[in-house]
Amino acid sequence: MRVSPISILSDRIKIAQNSIFFLSGNEITLIEKIKMSIIDYFKNKGSFAINKIKNIEECQFEKSLFEKNNIYIINDVRGLSESKIEDLINSNEIFIFINENSPKIKTIKNIFIKRKDTWMVDCYELSKEDKQELLKIYLTKNKISTENETYWELVESLADKYFFFEKELDKLECFSNNIINTEQIKTIVSKKIGGVNDIFFEVLKNNSKITEIYNNKVTNSAELNEFFYSFKRFCFLIIDSENENDFKAGIPKYLFKQRSFMISLFNRFNNKKKTLLLNLLHKTERSIRSEEKLSIIIGLRFLINFKRLVTS
Repeated sequence: MRVSPISILSDRIKIAQNSIFFLSGNEITLIEKIKMSIIDYFKNKGSFAINKIKNIEECQFEKSLFEKNNIYIINDVRGLSESKIEDLINSNEIFIFINENSPKIKTIKNIFIKRKDTWMVDCYELSKEDKQELLKIYLTKNKISTENETYWELVESLADKYFFFEKELDKLECFSNNIINTEQIKTIVSKKIGGVNDIFFEVLKNNSKITEIYNNKVTNSAELNEFFYSFKRFCFLIIDSENENDFKAGIPKYLFKQRSFMISLFNRFNNKKKTLLLNLLHKTERSIRSEEKLSIIIGLRFLINFKRLVTS
């Protein structure tokens, strides 16, 4: 059946035992949040092992009496059918399929929607109504009060991508048991987040141009967080792909215009450079967390070092 991701996050609907989940859409940060919500639910219910596999054919259902149950994370729906779903349900394991929107998965999505024992969760950017529902829950839980005008200002200011929406809500925690006003909102919540994702595709320009682009687009901590998150996502796609075909399969469909650029970038990385990239990511993330006042400068330093690594 079709289930709203917001109904899961707001606990309007309870995650069912022994269900099979299909997470789709194009908002990867919301997909990730729903995936972790499902995993946390079952791990709190009992002893589960997390297994990431390429496709359903890699599943091994036989286990000993004292072995843990499994939660399978599967990023490829090939081989999935109505009869296969029946087999999976009878295995008493948990299956989370993740696949961004594509015409090729329409038939599979319809199977999940029609059945009552499987969940189809489409994840897109948060609507105004979604933000209202989640914000009300957060304000009530943290005993934060707002005037009517301030509340609507907050709804409009919060990001549409879940990752950044959640980060911005976290900034409100300091107002627990207090009343928040419009001026306070302006100081802690970015009015508009956007454009920083494109910096990744400018990385082969000269350093002065890269610096100019970065300085124009990254001006506060919210934009810095989005910049680093998007970069980290693309970097891990490079690091985790064993070959060009793996990398191509992982490129999001909406980046079709940047596809050739991304492939050429991937081919510049061997295993040694992948290791260096991983170390650079970890070092930068630690620095951003420990030196918050310098985070924007640290982000620029990371960008230049990444460009140096790519072109070395």
